[in-house]
Amino acid sequence: MKLSIVVPVYNRADLVGQCLESLKGQSESAIEIIIVDDGSTDGVAQLCQKYVEEDSRFSYFYKKNEGAASARNYGIRRARGDFISFVDSDDVLHQDFSTVFMRCASTSPDAEIISGSRVTSPYVVEFPKIKEDFKKISALELIQKGTTSCTRAFKRDLFLQSPYLFPDNTWAEDNAFIPVLVTRARLILYTESIVYWQRSAKNPEQNTSLSMRCLEDMSKALLYLERHCDDEDMVCNVTTRCIVATYFRLQEINYSIEQFNRDHGMFEVLKLLNRISSISSVRLFPSYGQKAYFLALLFYCKGLTPPLKGLFLYSKLKKYVFNR
Repeated sequence: MKLSIVVPVYNRADLVGQCLESLKGQSESAIEIIIVDDGSTDGVAQLCQKYVEEDSRFSYFYKKNEGAASARNYGIRRARGDFISFVDSDDVLHQDFSTVFMRCASTSPDAEIISGSRVTSPYVVEFPKIKEDFKKISALELIQKGTTSCTRAFKRDLFLQSPYLFPDNTWAEDNAFIPVLVTRARLILYTESIVYWQRSAKNPEQNTSLSMRCLEDMSKALLYLERHCDDEDMVCNVTTRCIVATYFRLQEINYSIEQFNRDHGMFEVLKLLNRISSISSVRLFPSYGQKAYFLALLFYCKGLTPPLKGLFLYSKLKKYVFNR
């Protein structure tokens, strides 16, 4: 059983080294680490080549700059492992990730996705031991824990069977493609153990997932999801959560939601949500807070005037964090 780890790299030479060290420290020998340099200009190439020379598990590819989605697709096409995982170049992977996850794959040959949890922090994280208490969960349950492509090992066959991969030239690409991928999996195993450190910037505005480029591409990502995912419950859940997360961010930076909807194609997404959702869809959301957000957004889509600003204020007063 072999694991391919795809690492899209674009600049950030100051952080890439720590990421690659965590991969070099993987205790499993039957892995390949595919570094895809997406047109870096800051000396990353020399750093990556050092790891290729020191460890035969590493390989390095350079391509023109087309974004993380394109780099991931490039790595997928070159992967030869039974499973494929993704690590962002400024993040860190648990040193036992490959060993524990491939052992789980060996003992559960029908598993097509194996997932752990992540922690997001600007500060160094000390990983606890991975508990091998993997349990079966549904595709929707997995996505409710996040649409991320990281923290997970996907059976390579899932990608080979797909006529499409991550949407090129689209930020927020995980929201577009990972929900599609997980709905194809017959068996998904999950452990609550933290296996991945997602490095967040101390300044929230520097976080990729919160950047305006990511928000501006949200409609493109969600419409891609709707075109390729046959599970309307999944589309409804992901679309609602992404819109709410986007609106929260816009409120934080005092950006008009109405202007954003008009400038960045969100009206098409709202029409989509209006078409596929109903009051009964509230069953998709496990917590009271998520149900409230869904109902407010649904009323908004149906042309009513929801107390969105009041909802945002209420959530801040209650310190409620929307589970993404």
